[in-house]
Amino acid sequence: MKHSRTPYLTLVLIAANLAVAAAVVVSPEIVDTFGFHAAQPTILSAFSSLFVHQNIIHLLGNLVFLAAAGASVEMATGWVRFAIVYFLSGLAGVLAHRYLAPGLNTPLVGASGCIAGCIGYYSARYFGMKVPILPGKGVSVAAIAFVWVVLQVLGAAIRLGGDSQDVGYWAHLGGFACGLVLSVVFRAPDLGQRELGHQVLDAMNGRGPAAQIYVAEAHLKRHPDDPKALQEIARAANLMEDPQKETKALLELIKISKLEDRREPLIRLAEMHELKLISTLERTRMAEAYKESQPDLCEMLLASIIEGPKDDAERPEAMFSLAKLKMPNDPQTAQVILRDLEKDYPLHGTLENARIRGWLK
Repeated sequence: MKHSRTPYLTLVLIAANLAVAAAVVVSPEIVDTFGFHAAQPTILSAFSSLFVHQNIIHLLGNLVFLAAAGASVEMATGWVRFAIVYFLSGLAGVLAHRYLAPGLNTPLVGASGCIAGCIGYYSARYFGMKVPILPGKGVSVAAIAFVWVVLQVLGAAIRLGGDSQDVGYWAHLGGFACGLVLSVVFRAPDLGQRELGHQVLDAMNGRGPAAQIYVAEAHLKRHPDDPKALQEIARAANLMEDPQKETKALLELIKISKLEDRREPLIRLAEMHELKLISTLERTRMAEAYKESQPDLCEMLLASIIEGPKDDAERPEAMFSLAKLKMPNDPQTAQVILRDLEKDYPLHGTLENARIRGWLK
């Protein structure tokens, strides 16, 4: 499923955080009023604290990570799932702070738990992706996330230096853990690896068709229901003039695709005169589904059934349906089909229907 390439919700959240920051400049007491107090917890403060920041450094640090991690999650999953990850992670962070760091005196504020959840979700989705740190050298996202978690645990355990006792390390860890859990719920690791596989498939476009098929088939072993890999195999097999492999890929593509995504493989199978490999019952079902939205596909499928053996139980119904479809704009062709129906199946019930409509005498 494709999602918007503009992270609208991320932009809204950035704007909301900036607006609250401007309000804090005018009324600094907002931090205490709307921050989360572990000793006096409320549902309202748990939510409102996610938009309040202590100072400009705190705000800018979170907004930078929100623009990076938040936008990445939103563009990969859509705004609805991103909203779920963002807010549930933030609230999970508040909950962790409430029970694991109840002794902190200052109110908990900031979107750090939300952003930690996005980082957790992103690291699970793209755990194998390499982040370049030097020319030719990279570190996996999973390794970076692990180092970040270790630092948070150390900070929570020993409260290093200065005023670090006021840093919500447990909120960070709670948000991160929530992001990981949601990544499992939303199958993020599988989807992320699928996206990386798509990048490899795209990179193979400049190679020969044999190499493209090899990579696509390897990808299908890990993701057997991925339409992009099947499309690549069908396209490459066509270039290699391998109709058997192309037909197999097209049939599998039709099997796993939604009705609205089957147009191109169906047309290609028709060009190859291989629609007969799809059962007549399934072709009848698809023809009925396409009758209003894609009548040309409906006609093509019905015609393929009519071209089949006369002892097929679906054939007379297909003849009547095609005649009915053509009658308004092409009555002559419709009459020819009905006469063939009358000749081949003189006792079939559809003939009486045609006579009632005045199409046959």
